[in-house]
Amino acid sequence: MAETFGSVLMRHRLDAGLTRAELAAMVDCHETYVGALEGGRRTPSRRGVEAFATAFGLGVAETDRFLYAAGYAPRTDYQTLYERRVRPPEPVDIDEIFSERVKRLCRERELSISQVAYAAGLPTGTIVNCRDSAHCAGMTAHTVHRVAVALGVSFEYLWTGVAS
Repeated sequence: MAETFGSVLMRHRLDAGLTRAELAAMVDCHETYVGALEGGRRTPSRRGVEAFATAFGLGVAETDRFLYAAGYAPRTDYQTLYERRVRPPEPVDIDEIFSERVKRLCRERELSISQVAYAAGLPTGTIVNCRDSAHCAGMTAHTVHRVAVALGVSFEYLWTGVAS
């Protein structure tokens, strides 16, 4: 089960050794708002989530996890990867990326491809039938991210094979 934004926020705050008041001062909000977020009684805006991520000094991959926990789409996309100079292999070998890596990760986690597809909200065939570019034309950065989240790895790792 995915972590809630409140639990992720609290974990980061405690790991940083901050009080609610100190964190609130860093993001220009009231400490009761931080408490309401941690308790799940309030939902942050996307801008608010990014402000907390900045306050904690989170990198791109962890900021994406933060956004995802709050129910927002990640900001990682091809442009972000380009800006960070993390480029996908060229030419893109879809079979390598979505067959071999996903199968290996499934074996390591004792999951089936169907379970991963279901957790990512995708039809099973999206991953299984990805044998050539004709079958994979619909693969987008968002789809890759959904599979990565379902497997518990970063987008960058699933896309490039390099841990972030």
